Amino acid sequence: MEGTGISYAQFEVLEIVHNDRNHHAGSIAGALGITRQSANELVRKLEAAGFVERLTPDNGVRGILITVAGEAQFRRCSQA
Repeated sequence: MEGTGISYAQFEVLEIVHNDRNHHAGSIAGALGITRQSANELVRKLEAAGFVERLTPDNGVRGILITVAGEAQFRRCSQA
């Protein structure tokens, strides 16, 4: 992911939330085979960059939504 400003792991998170908008840190961790803490750190960095937002639905699980900027970054990285 050289030259894109994000790591390959961050790209994988963007890809997951791009393809299925029904994810949270725990499901991302399971999909990537990493700890929930590691997934939270990746999401935190993407959130700080404006690529994802965390939403808190009624059941208290913090869902993750890709932003317009995140969609654009995903497309850029997919073409790299």
